[in-house]
Amino acid sequence: MALSGKEEAAIIKEISEKFEAVSQIKKHLLDGEGKHEAYRKLEALINKFGARFSGTQALEDAITHVSDLMKLEGIDVTLEKAQVSHWVRGEENAQLVSPIKVDIKISGLGSSVATPNDSPLEADIVVVRNFEELKNLGTANVSDKIVVYNQEWVKEHKYPIDSYGDTVAYRNRGASEAAKLGAVGALIRSVTPFSLGTVHTGWQDYEEGVPKIPAACITIEDAEMLQSMYTNGKNPRVSMFMGAQTFPDKDSFNIVAEIKGTEKVDEIVMIGGHIDSWDIGQGAMDDGGGIAISWEVLSILTQLQLKPKRTLRAVFFTGEESNFGGAIAYYNAHKNEAANYSIMFESDSGTFTPTGIRFTGSGKAKAILEIIGGTYLKNLKGLDASRVFNSAEVPDLELEGYSWPALNVPTGSLSNVYEGERYFWYHHSPADKMSIQDPDDMDLCTVVWAIYAFILADMNDKLPR
Repeated sequence: MALSGKEEAAIIKEISEKFEAVSQIKKHLLDGEGKHEAYRKLEALINKFGARFSGTQALEDAITHVSDLMKLEGIDVTLEKAQVSHWVRGEENAQLVSPIKVDIKISGLGSSVATPNDSPLEADIVVVRNFEELKNLGTANVSDKIVVYNQEWVKEHKYPIDSYGDTVAYRNRGASEAAKLGAVGALIRSVTPFSLGTVHTGWQDYEEGVPKIPAACITIEDAEMLQSMYTNGKNPRVSMFMGAQTFPDKDSFNIVAEIKGTEKVDEIVMIGGHIDSWDIGQGAMDDGGGIAISWEVLSILTQLQLKPKRTLRAVFFTGEESNFGGAIAYYNAHKNEAANYSIMFESDSGTFTPTGIRFTGSGKAKAILEIIGGTYLKNLKGLDASRVFNSAEVPDLELEGYSWPALNVPTGSLSNVYEGERYFWYHHSPADKMSIQDPDDMDLCTVVWAIYAFILADMNDKLPR
């Protein structure tokens, strides 16, 4: 449902009245003391702690470090306990042993078991493009073999993020589908549209009642090499070793930081991301950037003494890359507040050159966001960052059984020029390091994040459901 003419005029007037505050935010971030500050915050975090994998001391030390620094800035901070998975990769390697000898890069998948008897697993392979090909091979052709999935990156979707959603199914459940037919191991082509010999990791899930077999990702190049040999009847044989271990869940914490509202303290606008990362890179993009720009929003509003009517809350979730332990804990602790949220934003698609935001919610709410963007973000240093696309990308907020949209809470995410294909060049890989990040782009992302967050927190009414 669209805004009526009277409603639209009132919203335009109210949003236009925020001009002075928005001008301060822009000046501070683009030409003042806040310039490149989000980048510096992220750089310091990465240089001090590196990867922040679930269950590690590095993650917990990073959580303490960030929360302590926010407190020093005068921001209210609470640490809320969560349970996160504790999986340790261990030593891992693989080789093609026949028809020629070639080392194969592998990256074990989260929750994977080790190869049996603390020894290499050697077996003939079968290579399939999809689950249908696997099913057609049947138990007789799969039993006691290693299944190699050489699935292609799905390209038919309008938004590349949706291509990931389809393609990642092979990483998520490939091991169990292979095990149902008697396979002894699974190697999955990395879930990325592009590769220069880079292997990408991720979490996988075993199906209950199905034997657990070791599972790892391999590069696109090695998947194609094995496909060629298999298709041409070369009978390739692979040896793989994985020393992975799973330990009991560990305590961790979500960081919940706030600027209390001046009038509507119980009403909330939320921004955030996840503070954990995978172990094979540094998590600068996924999701250090989302943490840094959200932190910087609270920092600049505190420095500029801009206090909105309702509470502005930043949540840095723990355990997103493993069991979503932080997201589940936050939902369970705060679901009774659902009616109090105007909107919940999460940035977990990169902090590259911004194009606007993505949104899930009512037509009237989207119209209000479009007015905000059109008023203040149409020409951001010559860039149009005003667009409001459909379907927010908010992994910590839309879990099945723990979904904020299911409670009728509007959600939003940052949109940028590389959130689709190029984001997945680096995603869950050793290439996720500070070299990806651009300080000017991070400033622009922070401006977008800050303007939406501040205006929505300072408007007279919450976004309409």
